[in-house]
Amino acid sequence: MTTNETGTVPSRRTSRKWHVISELDLMRLVADHSQLEQMCSDLLDAIESTFQLSIQLRDLLDTTLIPHARNEEQWLDERLAGEGAPAVARALLDTVRAGHSAMIHGCRRLANALEATQSMPWGLVSDFVGHCRQSMMLEALAISYLAGHRLTPEARELLESSMVSLQTGRVDA
Repeated sequence: MTTNETGTVPSRRTSRKWHVISELDLMRLVADHSQLEQMCSDLLDAIESTFQLSIQLRDLLDTTLIPHARNEEQWLDERLAGEGAPAVARALLDTVRAGHSAMIHGCRRLANALEATQSMPWGLVSDFVGHCRQSMMLEALAISYLAGHRLTPEARELLESSMVSLQTGRVDA
C-alpha cells in the first residue's frame, strides 16, 4: 500500500455514515481551517523577511498542515466515505486528498527554496497561500454537498460562515 503526503493510506473501507452532522461535529474542522487561514495571512505578512518566512513554513508544515490533513481525511472517511458511496463522493474525497498533498508538497518546496536561495520567491508564496485556501474551500464544499440534508441548520450555517471567511481572507476564530 502507498501512503500519501499526510502519511495515511487512502481508504475505501466500510465506514459508518452518520445520520446527522451537527455544528459540534464541524467545530474541529472549522477551527483547523481558521488556524490555517491565520497562518496563511501571517505568511503573506512575513514576506519581508526570508528567514522568518522559512521558519514559519516549517512550523506550518509540522504543527498545522500535516495534522490538519490527517484529521480531515479521517473525519471525511468516517462520515462521508465507505462502501456504497457514490462515485461523486469518491471523486470529491480523492480531490480533497490531492489538495492536501499539494499543500504539503508546496509548503516543503517553498521552505526548501527559501533556505537554498535566501531570496524571496514571491510567486511561490502567493501560489502556496492560494492552494491552501482553495483546498479548505473544497473540503467545506465537499462536506456541504456530500452531507446534504444530514447537516443540521446550525452546522450548515457554521460551514457557510467558514466558507465566506475563506473567500474574504478574513479569519473568524
